[in-house]
Amino acid sequence: DSDERHRLEEARGGFRTILHSRHLTLVAAIMLLTVIVAQIVDVQFNGAVELATTTLGERTTFFGNFYSIMGIASLVFQLAFTSRIHSRLGIGFATRVLPVSMMGGTIVLLIAAGFAPSLLLIAALSLKVSEGGIRYSLDQATRELLFLPVPSRARTKAKAAIDIFVQRLGKGAAAFLLLPVFFEWISPIQAGWLTLGLIVVWLGVTVAMRRQYVRSFRDRLRAASVDTSSPIDLSEATSLELLIQALDS
Repeated sequence: DSDERHRLEEARGGFRTILHSRHLTLVAAIMLLTVIVAQIVDVQFNGAVELATTTLGERTTFFGNFYSIMGIASLVFQLAFTSRIHSRLGIGFATRVLPVSMMGGTIVLLIAAGFAPSLLLIAALSLKVSEGGIRYSLDQATRELLFLPVPSRARTKAKAAIDIFVQRLGKGAAAFLLLPVFFEWISPIQAGWLTLGLIVVWLGVTVAMRRQYVRSFRDRLRAASVDTSSPIDLSEATSLELLIQALDS
């Protein structure tokens, strides 16, 4: 209990730290949007599975296969693409892979629901596998990189606040946005239009995040106070470019 109280106090301090830092505010905004969109995608996915299957046995088999495929996809993406994307394309590109893949999957799902119902299950599977596979590999590693220009004490507090407050806030916001589905004003698949709108906002935040990352990293380099005590991939293209520029100057 004492550990839990300490973590809660740390998270409260972290929330104040986030509000006083544009960099951390953008990181928290990305995490908030990630959680909200993921919750809506879950509803889309479950709705598509219900429409495309008729028996409990079919659904059980499908979900069993799905979790196996998603686990493999996450592992493959982590091993084959994560480090390559970071080292060759940089953090700006990496932050956009997840929202772009979810946008594409949602569009395919909406088209399948309207014009090709026989492909609905495949479309739902591709959407959820891309979301889960990328979110728990590339996107998770990228979020760690976003904290590189942040001092270690502020980083610890901000992470605690994001884990406790931002994730819960995201789930609550998603529940509110999904009220039209709960009241059956729209179908679960039609909730994809909410997803598309949120992803547009999400992509805008990633653009601002990339600019802020560069600004924060340069400020830390000028102050000669970049903290590399945590295990962070310094081969990331944007960070490496900024380090070379700093050494050259």
